[in-house]
Amino acid sequence: MGRVKYQKILLQILGTRPVAYNPDLARALGSAKAGLFLSQLLYWWGNGRKPGEIYKTIEEIKYETGLSRTEQETAIKICKKFKVLEATVKGIPAKRHFKIGITNLVELMNASMLKTNKLVCEKRAKELAEKKQTITENTTHNTYKEYGYINARNKIFKTFR
Repeated sequence: MGRVKYQKILLQILGTRPVAYNPDLARALGSAKAGLFLSQLLYWWGNGRKPGEIYKTIEEIKYETGLSRTEQETAIKICKKFKVLEATVKGIPAKRHFKIGITNLVELMNASMLKTNKLVCEKRAKELAEKKQTITENTTHNTYKEYGYINARNKIFKTFR
């Protein structure tokens, strides 16, 4: 099998079911799996029969994200803890119905972003404080002399005189 054939097969596999994942959600929730789960629900948010409600079976989520039943349950617990998700079970076969607490999610993301930005700023300030400031005086003459440009320039001028 040639290299091109492998590439085509790989593109078919990878291009079939991409999942939109937002790592900022994972950081805010403190869990990559919860971030993946909520990212997938946000993808479906607004596409259901009832506005703001998403219903998915365990198998549907597993197929879409690769998260097992226990991983989904853990993700739901984490999302409930932060009050960004409500889950109920309805219907036959049983489907889980989810409502995303958008207001709470916005507040959580805002707090997370502020914390992240503060940490980045503190880290950068610390890095700058640790660097020693040095003042060097460079003149054109010193630079040329350092690299041997003056000698090279003098040789060139002598040949044209």
